[in-house]
Amino acid sequence: MTDWLSSPTMATALVTLEIALVGALVAVGIWAGRVDTARGTLNVFMREIRGEIQRLDAKFDAKFEQMDAKFDTKFEQMDAKFDTKFEQMDAKFDDRLGRLEQGQARLEGRFDGLEVRIDGLEVRIGGLEVRIDGLEARFDGLESRIDGLESRIDGLEVRFDGLESRFEGLEQDHARLEGQLEGLREAVAGRAAG
Repeated sequence: MTDWLSSPTMATALVTLEIALVGALVAVGIWAGRVDTARGTLNVFMREIRGEIQRLDAKFDAKFEQMDAKFDTKFEQMDAKFDTKFEQMDAKFDDRLGRLEQGQARLEGRFDGLEVRIDGLEVRIGGLEVRIDGLEARFDGLESRIDGLESRIDGLEVRFDGLESRFEGLEQDHARLEGQLEGLREAVAGRAAG
C-alpha cells in the first residue's frame, strides 16, 4: 500500500509550498516593519519640525519684529510645502499599506482555501482508512475461511484414504468371494458330471 502523502513528489510540493508561505509571511513582516519604522520616523520628524517652528517663531517674534511679515510669509510657504510633502508621503504610505493589506488578505484567503482543501483531504483519507480497515477485516475473514476449508479438505483426505482402504478391502473380499464362487461352480459342475 503506497502512502501518497509521504511520496517524494507530495513531500517536495509541501516543502515548496511551506517555503513560499514562509517567504511571503517574512516579506509581509518586513514591509509592515518598514511601514511602522517610516511612520515612527515621520512622527518624530513632524514633532521635531513643529518644535523647531515654534522655537523659531518665538525667537523671530522677540528679536526681529520688523521682519515678522517676511517670516510669516516664509513660514506659511514652508508649512504649505510641508503639508504637501506630508500629504504626498501619507498618501504614498497609505497606498503601500493598502497593497500590503490586500496582499495579506490574499494570503489569508489562500491559507483558508488550503486549510479547506487539507480538511477535505483529511476527511477523504479518513474514509479511505475506514474502507481499508473494512477490507483488511474482510481479508482476515477470508483467510479464516480458507484455513477452515483447508482443515475440512484435510479431513476429507483422511476420510477418502479410509474409504480407499475400505474399497481395497471390498475388492479383496470380492475377489475372494469370486474365487469361492468359482470353486463352488467347479464343485457343482464336477458333481453334475460325475
